[in-house]
Amino acid sequence: MNFTKVGNYCSIADRCIIGGGAHPIDWISTSPIFHEGRNILKTNMSDKNYDPYDDTFIGNDVWIGAGAYIKSGVTIGDGAVIGMGAVVTKSVGAYEIWGGNPAKLIKKRFSDDVIERILESQWWSLSFDDLSTVSPWVNDVEKFLVEVNKLIKTK
Repeated sequence: MNFTKVGNYCSIADRCIIGGGAHPIDWISTSPIFHEGRNILKTNMSDKNYDPYDDTFIGNDVWIGAGAYIKSGVTIGDGAVIGMGAVVTKSVGAYEIWGGNPAKLIKKRFSDDVIERILESQWWSLSFDDLSTVSPWVNDVEKFLVEVNKLIKTK
């Protein structure tokens, strides 16, 4: 089963945990022996249905630092940065930088206008050949976006 979807060009460091199972915190017990499905005790005292897995979405060009924990069901937006050791329990917007335990918004990587233009460009969907033609401007966001837009218009 696959409960996590990861976009293109992501950087995910070691010792990260993404997704994972949840427990029914509004039931009398959180133990998996009280709902259907497999568990380590190989015992089910109830046939109640509980789905412990929510889909987790990691956008394109996301950087997740070493030892980060991403809760099941969370969405990490395109271009986001998750700091080392962060515990992410809420969805993260595009091009936001989050860190801490629990993780909180530190700042946005770019202005809202630039973020909107990057998202519209969807540069991560370009072919390797096309990306290689615009890669000389990877450190100049404005020029990169101009060149990507020129490239898209010629297609």
